[in-house]
Amino acid sequence: MKLTITALALATTILFSCNQQTKTESPTTENTANENPTNETVTNENIAVGNKQVYLYAQNRDTTRLILEIAGNPTSGKLDILPFQKDSRIGVLADVQIKGDTLFAMYTSMQEGNESECEIAFLKKGDSYILTNDIFLESNYQYNSDYSKGSFKDKNSIKFDGDTLKLVANK
Repeated sequence: MKLTITALALATTILFSCNQQTKTESPTTENTANENPTNETVTNENIAVGNKQVYLYAQNRDTTRLILEIAGNPTSGKLDILPFQKDSRIGVLADVQIKGDTLFAMYTSMQEGNESECEIAFLKKGDSYILTNDIFLESNYQYNSDYSKGSFKDKNSIKFDGDTLKLVANK
């Protein structure tokens, strides 16, 4: 009898452990952001508020979210860059300017407890915005000595080869 109870308890523990492991390994379609530093779950239910456009990139546990305030032309917004197991950048967009199909803005963000203000750019393509990777390279981007300010060296040679953020809400 004791052997049966012990075997039953062991089998229950193994089944419960396997079930928990399966749940943590397979993301759902509603929570593609997984964990992020703001402990905020990104779902279709909570991303559209007021007069905003929300764009989202979520792949391989990396998430980038762009929220643009609509007032004739986008005049402000929010950008969260949340790479999996790397330092996140959470910040706001100001001085938003649209020139043709390109959106330029000043991005004030926090990373590792330090604030930085960087020029950023997106290319509008259909219902998506493509982020430039130039901000992560030094070939067409320059930072000051403490990396608190950054700007493009040549706005005419920006390469838009970064994350493609797709429109997920327009309200």
